[in-house]
Amino acid sequence: MSRLTAADDPLLGCLLLLNRALQRTVPSAVLLEGLPLDGQALTLPLLCTAAARAGLSTRLAEHDLDDIPDTSIPAMLLLDKNRPCVLLQRCEHGRFLVALPGWGGGVQEVSREELLTQYSGHAVFAQPTLQAAVSADTEPAQPCPWPGDAMRPSWRRRWERLLASTLRALCLRGRLPAADVVRAGG
Repeated sequence: MSRLTAADDPLLGCLLLLNRALQRTVPSAVLLEGLPLDGQALTLPLLCTAAARAGLSTRLAEHDLDDIPDTSIPAMLLLDKNRPCVLLQRCEHGRFLVALPGWGGGVQEVSREELLTQYSGHAVFAQPTLQAAVSADTEPAQPCPWPGDAMRPSWRRRWERLLASTLRALCLRGRLPAADVVRAGG
């Protein structure tokens, strides 16, 4: 089975362009791994799965071009003849900056009228998922309360803490002499 490239697959190319516009870099092999493509191009239902692998939440919606909010840009626009493009920015004087797959990431400024003649009325909106927005290196490291805790299974740590706290409680109540606690390992 041959792997498709962004030049061969317009939806994959647009997903890569969308990732780049959102300042993310995910290789196409990661996006497509395990998808049931069988040498075929990416489809709209599989686009959501591939986008999720890039840490994006996507939704397909019917929208007039003028009603697309600026906060939803960049967005993937579905054009006629099953061609997609990425809307990158609204420019002055009713013009739009778009990127088409297969251009190697090149952008083109087009008029509103030119884009409207090709726009199908459907767009794929994407935004980073919360999980992807919080990276692992920003989470504070949790200190180990006891030496060697990181090496023990969690159930064993819990059991040892329960045993130690029970022995301490019994010792404080005077029911078990402190010498017996030391022999028991607490």
